[in-house]
Amino acid sequence: MSSSSIVFLGTSAGTPTPSEWFPSILVTHGGAYLLLDAGEGAQIRMLETGIGPGRLDVIAITHMHGDHVFGLPGLIQSMSMSARSRPLSILGPVRLRPFLEQVFSLTDFDPGFPIELAVPPYRFEVAKGNSVLRLEPFPVCHVGESYGYRVEGLIRGRGGVKKRFSIAYTGDTRPCNEYLRHIEGVDILIHDATFSQKTHGREVWEYGHSTALDAAEVARRAEVGVLVLFHKSVRYQGRGEGLLDEAKNVFPNTILAEDGMRLLL
Repeated sequence: MSSSSIVFLGTSAGTPTPSEWFPSILVTHGGAYLLLDAGEGAQIRMLETGIGPGRLDVIAITHMHGDHVFGLPGLIQSMSMSARSRPLSILGPVRLRPFLEQVFSLTDFDPGFPIELAVPPYRFEVAKGNSVLRLEPFPVCHVGESYGYRVEGLIRGRGGVKKRFSIAYTGDTRPCNEYLRHIEGVDILIHDATFSQKTHGREVWEYGHSTALDAAEVARRAEVGVLVLFHKSVRYQGRGEGLLDEAKNVFPNTILAEDGMRLLL
C-alpha cells in the first residue's frame, strides 16, 4: 500500500447490502492511520486491506446515527483483545462519550488502554517521522450535532512543512453555506450523495442529505480537485451510474465511491 491513501471500507447509506457496507473511510499517511466514521463491519473491512484495527491512531465520528457508529465498540474491543496499550484518540459529538460508557458498562468491558475523547472544534495532529496528518472538524447541516472533517497530509523537511494532500469529508449533510469555506480548494471532496435529484430531489433536504447534483454544485463552488460521491442509498444498488451522470453534468471530475476502492495520494 502507498504511504498515503484513502480506502473506502463502506459506502452505503442507512442499510447495507452484501457488497456495500456502512460508512467508513480509512486514511493513511506515512505510518499514521485515521478512520473517518466506524460503520458496522469496519474492522472486518480493515482486515481485508491487511491493516489491523490496532494500527489506528485516531477515529473521527461525524454524528451519532447508528450506521456511522455501531462499528466503534467492536473496533475498540478488538484492540483490547490484541493487548493494545497506547492511547486511542476519538473525535466526535458530545453524546459519543455516554454511548461508549453505556456499551462498556452493559457488556462488562474495560478497554485496558487510554481512550482520549475530544469534541469539535478540537483539532488533532498525528506525527510519524516526517509525516504529519492534520485533522480539523467543521459543522455541517444534518440532524443534531453533526460534523465534517478536513484532513491534510503534511511532510516536514529542511525547507519547512509542505502539504502533500488535502481531503474533506462532509459526513451526512444537506448543502449549506456553513461548511463551504472549510472545504474550499481541497484535492478530494468526499460528499454526501444519498439520492438522485430526479427521484428524491424534493424530500432529500428534509432528511438532512444531499443529491448527487447538490454534491456537484458544492464541488464546483468550492473549486475542489476531485469529487467523490458517498453514502449512496440502497435504492440505487446496481444503478449508481445515474448518480454519477447527474453529478458529472455539473462537475466532470467526479467518481462514485465503491467498497474497497483505493485512491493513492
